Amino acid sequence: MLELIGVAKVINLCDLQYILSEDYLCFMLLDFKKMNRTYKTNKIAGNLAAKFMVFSWMLWGCSSLSSTKSAGIQKAELTSQEKLKVRSVKLNTMGTCINKLHSQIENHWKMSSFSEEETRYAGEFLDVILVNYENYHPDSLVVNRLKGLQQPYMIRVFGGNWCSDTHAGVPALYKVLDQMGFNANRIEYTRVGKNKIPVDLRPATLDEGVGPVPLVIVMNNQGKEVGRIVETPRKSWEKDLLEIIELGGKAKE
Repeated sequence: MLELIGVAKVINLCDLQYILSEDYLCFMLLDFKKMNRTYKTNKIAGNLAAKFMVFSWMLWGCSSLSSTKSAGIQKAELTSQEKLKVRSVKLNTMGTCINKLHSQIENHWKMSSFSEEETRYAGEFLDVILVNYENYHPDSLVVNRLKGLQQPYMIRVFGGNWCSDTHAGVPALYKVLDQMGFNANRIEYTRVGKNKIPVDLRPATLDEGVGPVPLVIVMNNQGKEVGRIVETPRKSWEKDLLEIIELGGKAKE
């Protein structure tokens, strides 16, 4: 076994976990048995043959491992391309709000000026947007009540592409907005850095940061805030939104 490890160090290629796997060792043991029968009367020749066989087997194992890893990378790239196609097909059947959000995050992912970390965060958000959108099921009775409220509100959403709460909550909110027929032109997603400072668009009132994200601010037509949801809703996205809009409507009256 020490000779085996020594050879691995010399060639500096092998993944010992793979080389010493059960199936691999079975083949090696079969060759050792054949070799012992062949060199039974000549121990020196047998020892040299054993070392040569170990070296040959490890080279073969390394090349197999390299091929396996390369195939895995190629498969991952193909899977990524397939995911993009699947998402494009799904988006054609979804609302305008989620399409707008997906387009924004996809632009973040493609942005050449972004750091590798920022690009990775945007990619991770892209991977879960549609899944979390589809998995959220708003209360239809509450959504119907929201449909009846015709006040022209604006909604600002501040989220972190790096933030798991944003990944889970923002697509759910957009599902509510799509079901209530909200105008996608009246909602805006703003990317927030880890320092909690808005990166893309920075309203003067939020220069000091937004605190926990996602932050959802509902404003009336005059740009005055009528309510907000911080990080997670108290009841649900649709119920909290209904309370904000109803209270905002009463305040206006």
